[in-house]
Amino acid sequence: MNEVMTQSARVVCKRILLVDDEPQVRQTIRLLLGLDGHTVVEATSATQALELFNKEGFDLVITDFRLPDFMGDKLITQMRQISPTQQILLMSGSVDGGFSDIGLHANGILAKPILLVDLQQALAEL
Repeated sequence: MNEVMTQSARVVCKRILLVDDEPQVRQTIRLLLGLDGHTVVEATSATQALELFNKEGFDLVITDFRLPDFMGDKLITQMRQISPTQQILLMSGSVDGGFSDIGLHANGILAKPILLVDLQQALAEL
């Protein structure tokens, strides 16, 4: 068994808020997370994510950078005001050198398309 698999086996099942406006992306990530037994609650916008975040507790938030109502970095900032220690992963299809400054507010950055091994490794690191 490789190291990533060993690490992911130690990851406790989490309650995860997944924020992305693309249904196929949400479905794929939900299925990947489900393979490891995580519970996923989906939001299609930053506004909907904040409503859910205020009502329910989550072990982890995974949010896209580009959302229809406002950008993921603004969503992260608002979530940090509510819960400064919240674990948050930011994902984007355009991860590059300039993007890392925005990702400073997140606990990690995932590049789209997301691979199962990358997702498992990010969760294990958190």
